[in-house]
Amino acid sequence: MSNYSGAKCFSCGEVFKDGDDIVVCPDCGTPYHRACYQKEGKCINTELHENEGSWSARDPKGENIRCSRCGFENTPDRQVCRQCGLPLSEEGQSYDARRMSAFGQPELDPEKSGEEKFDPFGGSDPSDRFSQSGQPGAIPGTTVFNQDSEVDGVKLGDYARYVRVNPMGFLPSFLRFAKIGGKISVNFFAFLMPEVYFFYRKMNKWGALFCVIVGLLSVPGMMHTFAEGGFGIKLTFSINVLSDNFEQVIDGAGYALLGVRLLAGMFANYIYYKKARTDILKIRSDESLDDTAVKTKIMEKGGVSWGMLVLGILISTIITMTGMVGINLAFASPV
Repeated sequence: MSNYSGAKCFSCGEVFKDGDDIVVCPDCGTPYHRACYQKEGKCINTELHENEGSWSARDPKGENIRCSRCGFENTPDRQVCRQCGLPLSEEGQSYDARRMSAFGQPELDPEKSGEEKFDPFGGSDPSDRFSQSGQPGAIPGTTVFNQDSEVDGVKLGDYARYVRVNPMGFLPSFLRFAKIGGKISVNFFAFLMPEVYFFYRKMNKWGALFCVIVGLLSVPGMMHTFAEGGFGIKLTFSINVLSDNFEQVIDGAGYALLGVRLLAGMFANYIYYKKARTDILKIRSDESLDDTAVKTKIMEKGGVSWGMLVLGILISTIITMTGMVGINLAFASPV
């Protein structure tokens, strides 16, 4: 979460502290306590909205400029943020009438002639934009994408709002899936821990499925580990888990588990892309919501959940332990 410590909530006027639950207006970037924003029901910084400006804050001494995207305090002489490269609002600069895009980058008023519109993939430098292939380094004659570009019926800005954390790690894959086809990409987190990754990205059904698969395939290896006294715990089972025959079972489960992880690592991004598209289209179809409410709802629906990540670890562990107990009881000698 961006560092807004020292800035004030626009609703209650209280200074933000480390650990506060802070949300920002998706259009102007004005920060609020989550409870305050929910109480107001919308952004109340009407002046910024009317002028199509973006929120910025100076420190109490009036010396530094606080970046409206990452919260880093820059010295007054800087024109761009030292931390993230965002152009800073200063008198005399041509960055007035700026508003924050979904990607956290500024974009100038496209209706003003002679002003360049900043694309969300890195500003005005063409080498930072995305070509038709979804890869950096657009050249003249290729298609350059920005937040208003539609990908499979959904704007890139909405995809970025939905992803929230590391959008630039996903958008190239999303573009490739929609424009070129294919379903395979690389996601190392999903490969290493698919049983928690899908929960982390709020794909709970897939998370539950991988928890069951990974948990059960981990049972033979865990039984062998505990039989040898691993983790400082030595257990005795009703079957000889140290035998050569059981070693073959462990090897088979290990290969199967590797295959499952490879599949998760290759298809996780595509699964996430399809879920994001479905959720965004559903939210956009609700005609009772205004544009600000739609953007807020998209961000709330997407993003990540650390709580669900922890839950995934617990579920997978419980399934593995339950499997160990079940096998032990199944092969126990009758009394």
